[in-house]
Amino acid sequence: MGSAISNNDKKWQQEGDAHVLAQAELIKADPARVRGASAAAKRMLAEKQKQVATLSKIANPQQSKPQQSKKVPVSSSKKTPIRPKK
Repeated sequence: MGSAISNNDKKWQQEGDAHVLAQAELIKADPARVRGASAAAKRMLAEKQKQVATLSKIANPQQSKPQQSKKVPVSSSKKTPIRPKK
């Protein structure tokens, strides 16, 4: 069938989209529903962030280990880095 959408499928998609948009307008008009949706979005975001952190550890195992940063000593009077001797 390819990537083309049939006229019948387009009609169903348009009607479905119209229902979704009408539902969104009803939600936006009700402050309590907007607050509830916002709270749910925050919970969903927190869960997704946990999933991303877990996937990141799997995809980049070397990066998930704590890396020790190299600290450059700072002179107390000038607050400029001290260059190491060669």
